[in-house]
Amino acid sequence: MRRITSIVLLITVFLIPVAMLASIEIMVHFNFYEGIRQKEKKQPAVAASYYLKPLGKKGLILDSRQSEEKAKLKRIYNLKDVKPLLQAKWGWKQGETTKKYREIILNGHDYRVQLALRKSKDGFRLEVLAKAREKSKKLLDTEMTLPEENRAIFGFEDSLGKIYFLSFYRESRQSLTLVNPVELSLEQVPILIKRVEPIYPKEAVEENIEGTVIMELIVDKKGDVASLKIVTGEHKILNRAASEAVKQWKYQPYITDGVSQSVKFAIILDFFFD
Repeated sequence: MRRITSIVLLITVFLIPVAMLASIEIMVHFNFYEGIRQKEKKQPAVAASYYLKPLGKKGLILDSRQSEEKAKLKRIYNLKDVKPLLQAKWGWKQGETTKKYREIILNGHDYRVQLALRKSKDGFRLEVLAKAREKSKKLLDTEMTLPEENRAIFGFEDSLGKIYFLSFYRESRQSLTLVNPVELSLEQVPILIKRVEPIYPKEAVEENIEGTVIMELIVDKKGDVASLKIVTGEHKILNRAASEAVKQWKYQPYITDGVSQSVKFAIILDFFFD
């Protein structure tokens, strides 16, 4: 008689406090690019001063991925290439007023890019400052609407004819919870409310193959298995049978402080004969 049993297991990883994960509700990715012209402008023989001026105040809103973003910038501005210079991630709790910022140095001059939430829905305030000893000068101070899974891009040109871009991409709440799931111990694993039994593969039965499959699950805030990864499994045929069944499982949503959270934990499936 063939049997399959399962238990849950805590995977040991570097844990992030639950309170910290729950507090990050808005995540923005900041990227800084240099645009390479088809034909670079000749650098002036004498430059009285170095400056950075915005190409526009409203910015460009795109609903594309990073690779597509670069291609669109090249096409729109007739550029030879778009080269990434730096990147950062900024996270906020809803209603938080803290300004997130990053320092940039161009040709020996210091600039600060800072972003803050506004009270309006999907609203942000962007400021770009040229830092000086006595008083910083604002090069750009604008408000923008940045919905989830969209990006806003602002272009600048310096006195040497070089073009730079500031790009801001906002993650969706769903993707954010899947990126940072709550790590659960054995006692915290949510209740399994729908279980599809794995089918012991015919080939494994014929060849008397037994084995243990350990897989790591990420369960979304609705209780569905959003992703799974095989941690240990010596037989691919058993791994496949386990994955096909478990991806159909459904759990009771995991709720903390009245908010549903995505969670991560592991399960063990034992394929064996009595």
